[in-house]
Amino acid sequence: MAVAKDGASLSRRLGRIVEDITTLEVNTIICDGMTGEQMTDPRHALFDLGSEYLDALMRLDPGFEPPPEMVAPAPICGGRAAFRALHKGAREALRRGDDRVHGDRAILTRVKVKSGQLVALFDRLRQRAREEGDAAAPAIRDNELTRNQINGSGDSTRKPPPLPLAADDRVLLRKTWELSTELIALQSVITLDGDVVSRVSRDFADDDHKVIHRIHGEGLTIAMANWSALMQAIAAMIGSVLGKKRG
Repeated sequence: MAVAKDGASLSRRLGRIVEDITTLEVNTIICDGMTGEQMTDPRHALFDLGSEYLDALMRLDPGFEPPPEMVAPAPICGGRAAFRALHKGAREALRRGDDRVHGDRAILTRVKVKSGQLVALFDRLRQRAREEGDAAAPAIRDNELTRNQINGSGDSTRKPPPLPLAADDRVLLRKTWELSTELIALQSVITLDGDVVSRVSRDFADDDHKVIHRIHGEGLTIAMANWSALMQAIAAMIGSVLGKKRG
């Protein structure tokens, strides 16, 4: 039974990986500044996201009342409860239908959708803990920790263990962290069957932003070349495996 369950879980993960690599998405993002850093430890990445989503939601919806722990002197911003509150706040702000510029509504929608996905990520961690009999404290499992507690400093707290994220959940977190609350100026999505969908923000759909269009086009060309090479490598690997089985 355990083998069957593991096999089914592996099949689902492989299915999501195959779906990911058969779709190419290229985003050109406008931002005020760049740190050039790769994603930090997942616990810190979640804290960063919660903090940035909170700032965006409070700026776009002054009536939003965050949970007290998110605005305390030593805030807790990267846990399941924080993302539930952010998801609910963004959903209610969008439901009111206030007159907001397109970019603001896009950010609110992103906060709502991504916060919901991160709550689901924590739910999967809970389910895995139940299945494996993991007795970790709920606060550690749900990342209900201050920055100092994540670092294992400040109050003699031991550093918590890494979050046991599955590969697809780590990819979800990395993509969410990289995009954060930045503005997407142009986006192109290409699927393996040849469909191409390009989206351009209204604010960048004119000749004054030719350099951004050029940068996007160059990035798309490079991405397509790399994508093609990846697909060829995968096809060769599958052909090699099938050839060995037939032999």
